[in-house]
Formats: sequence, C-alpha cells, structure tokens
Amino acid sequence: MSESQAVQHKQLENAPILIPALKVGLGAGLTGTFIGSILGTLRSPTPVLFALISGAQWSLLGTTYWALRISLLRTQVGTDGTLTPQRQHATSGAAGGIAAAVIGFATRGRANVLPGLLMGSLTGYGGDAAYMSFIARRAAAVDQPPGPPWWKRVANSGWSPVKVLGDAEYESLLREKMLRVEAEIAVIDDDIRALREGKFELIVTASSRAQCDRDVHSSSNGP
Repeated sequence: MSESQAVQHKQLENAPILIPALKVGLGAGLTGTFIGSILGTLRSPTPVLFALISGAQWSLLGTTYWALRISLLRTQVGTDGTLTPQRQHATSGAAGGIAAAVIGFATRGRANVLPGLLMGSLTGYGGDAAYMSFIARRAAAVDQPPGPPWWKRVANSGWSPVKVLGDAEYESLLREKMLRVEAEIAVIDDDIRALREGKFELIVTASSRAQCDRDVHSSSNGP
C-alpha cells in the first residue's frame, strides 16, 4: 500500500457520518423547500404546507443518502487501500437508490419504492460520476500552464476582424513595414534622381540651342 493510498484509506475510515450527513440534509432541505414553494404556488391550495413537506422530504433523503454512502464506501475499500472510481460510482448509486426507496416508502407509500429506487440509483451514480469528472478536470487544469484569456481567444478566432499580436509577431510586422517604407523611399529617390538628370539635360540642350542661335545671328550680321 502506497502512502497516498494509506492516507485515503485512513481518511475514509475516520470520516464522521452524522455531522456531514446532517449538513447535506440541511442543504437538500433548503433546496427542497425552495422548489416546493414554487411548485406549491402553482399546484397546491396550501403552498406553505406543500413547501414545508417538500423540504422535510428532501432533508430526510439527503441525510439518509449521505450516511449510507459513507457507510457503504467504507466497506468497498480494497485490501490495498484503494477505491476505484467505478466502485465509488456504483456505491453512490446504491446509496441513492436505497435512500430514495426508503424515504419514498415512508412518506408516500409502497407504490413509490421502485420508482424511487430507479431514480435514486441513476441520480446517485450520475451525480458522483459528474463530480469526479469535474474534480479530475480541475486537477488537470492546475498542472497545465494557463491558457490565453477569453478576450484574446475571441480576437484570434477566425471570424474576428482584429487579431491580438504577440511581441515577436508585432516586431516582425514592424520590420516588414520598415522594409516596405525603405523600398518606397528608394523608389522615390530614384525618381528624384531621374528628374534631376532629365532637367539638367534639358537645361544643357536649351543652352546649346541658344548658343547656336547667337552664333547664327552673329554670322548673319557680320561684315
């Protein structure tokens, strides 16, 4: 038996039954009272009494279920101190079925034993499986590095018109823009140089023509 398994076995053996069961029963009773008040307002001429009875039934069901669950889990721990998830789910389902059948028989008669057994088993098994899956996902999320915040995931989605850039991406984008600007500046410099050369050639040509005109004029006016 490993150290963690021994600790798990010891914690399960030393786990109290009465106080946790009463706490679960209190929470279930408050939930039942709230739901009963809504249903009683819609369906019963005495909604207050309906809510109180509903809360009492839920409280008895929650207390009985949790006490049975802890008691049965103690008997399901293996000799090596382990309790497999499948065994825990099945134990929770059995506790839920027994508790629902007993409370259904005590409060509503024999006709509610089989429906209570079926629904209690399914609820106990499914609830325990969902809770264990939630705990496993939380434990896996703790071991993994945190992901990007939701607004960054939305911005980086395919349909978003904007995109959040990291430092490296932003630096690469700036470098591309700088290269583009430098290329455009080089093209402009070439155009300016070409214009200057063309203007100089135009001036030289005009000067040569003017000199030729003067020479011709001087020759025609000579002695």
